[in-house]
Amino acid sequence: EANYPAQFISEAVDQTRGWFYTLLAISTAIFNRNPFENCIVLGHVLDKKGLKMSKSKGNVVDPFEVLDSQGADATRWHFYTASAPWLPTRFSIEDVAETQRKSLSTLWNVYSFYVLYAVLDNFNPLDYKDFVSDNVMG
Repeated sequence: EANYPAQFISEAVDQTRGWFYTLLAISTAIFNRNPFENCIVLGHVLDKKGLKMSKSKGNVVDPFEVLDSQGADATRWHFYTASAPWLPTRFSIEDVAETQRKSLSTLWNVYSFYVLYAVLDNFNPLDYKDFVSDNVMG
């Protein structure tokens, strides 16, 4: 009972008439209450041509290959920025590589620039812990 109703459930759009409806119908009939408090319906992940991925079509992307070549952060960031979660999302290793190049590489370069000159100048942020800025942003 401590976990009922579920606080959050998430499934793909094809589960709206299956899993979501079954949960709701059975829970309402037996317990007269909702089985979940919050629900998000996710769109499908499509191949780079916009077709549903399928082993029989041979257009499935191996997730471990993507993680090994691009990394988990780039993959997560791609899904976060590619489209709204409830819409279908096109996916390819090339798209993740582009996301990595445009977003995460920029952040890495900013960090690398800072570290390079902080080391050259023997910068220690603890020397400035009492610094108060008049700048609203910082």
